[in-house]
Amino acid sequence: MIAPASHSFLSCIQDFCDELPDFLFHSASAEPFAPLEYETECRIKNLALKRFWKLNGLPGAPQPLIPAVLPRHYRTNSKRRCVFSHGKVQLLHPGHSQQDGLRGNLQYSMLEPELHHRIYELVLEIISRPPFQFFARNLNYCIVRGGDRKAAVILNLAKIDAAIVRKLKIIASELQREIPEVVSCFLYLDESRSPYYLEAKRSEKKVGYKKLFGSSFLDITLPDGNRLLYPPTGFSQGNEAMIPTFLNTVEQLIRPEADARLLDLYCGYGLIGLFLVPKVDSMIGVEIDGPSVKAAAASAEHLYRKKEIRFIRGEIGPALIRTRLPAPAEKELLVLDPPRSGTADDVIKELARRSPLRVVHVICGTDVIPGSLQQWKSQDYLPSVIQPLDLFPGTPNLETMILLEKQS
Repeated sequence: MIAPASHSFLSCIQDFCDELPDFLFHSASAEPFAPLEYETECRIKNLALKRFWKLNGLPGAPQPLIPAVLPRHYRTNSKRRCVFSHGKVQLLHPGHSQQDGLRGNLQYSMLEPELHHRIYELVLEIISRPPFQFFARNLNYCIVRGGDRKAAVILNLAKIDAAIVRKLKIIASELQREIPEVVSCFLYLDESRSPYYLEAKRSEKKVGYKKLFGSSFLDITLPDGNRLLYPPTGFSQGNEAMIPTFLNTVEQLIRPEADARLLDLYCGYGLIGLFLVPKVDSMIGVEIDGPSVKAAAASAEHLYRKKEIRFIRGEIGPALIRTRLPAPAEKELLVLDPPRSGTADDVIKELARRSPLRVVHVICGTDVIPGSLQQWKSQDYLPSVIQPLDLFPGTPNLETMILLEKQS
């Protein structure tokens, strides 16, 4: 359930931006706050979230926003859509609008690392050469995963044949030679040209995946020093600089206990669960993406062989919760970090039936908060702490962690 348009978080942001002199907020832009001083951006987001809470009559009160460690040039996931028209090749940012003022054959972003820009510049230069016209016609997306020190490049193609393979090898070779920070390169075949350039919504049957060079995995280092591997095609946090803050905040809210079981839903490659598992008795993670589940299980086996850890692959719905999760533990802690659209129908109701001791619901689409809190309230769970984090600086989006506890 999403907040009505008149009470949306974006409309609250717009209200406060209208009061700023010499700043025009373009709601259709992918990064409307990028030109603004970051301190001003944080102030607007704090005020807008308070207004959003009040207008929607939500229980509790948000804590002050935890600001970003790196407010610009932080994105560790980026993409460009390839457009070939009238003999000209362009790499366009799919989220940018005309108001961003971005022109030319390559669109730049103030939120992406310089390394990403260097990669796109080189790829554009190569595919603009006359012998690469056929390749450019079949290139859906160029995707970069990683920060400013190392990155993986994924070339999403609509077709593959011998001629395209030869061109792929040239591109991979030039990337490896010209930009040493590119540690791996992959072919990703999607004949349907789906807008879901990597996500699980695209058809598995129409997708092929092949490494061209380098490591098969990317990695992330946890605050405790342990390293997790994850597949380049799996979901990962787009702001790696904030991962220590993100994980430490989850830990402070959920308050892990040595005799408790942790349920980590929408777990991805196990980022939250594998950070918290040393502090609980056992853990179960659930995720729909198969390669991410395999990576999570491999990390668990490597790091915590003696711990009781289980990962389940499946789409999270009431049926999975009823039939594939074990009976509730005497003491159960629940963390769920669903996609921006929120949980499926009756997921919250089914989870509440397990009577978890504490719940941390991580929400990245602010407008789903009213509907989610209403569902928890109907099951006697109310928020005791509401902690927003600025995981998406430069944009009108927030990550909000809500600690929910059952009312006696």
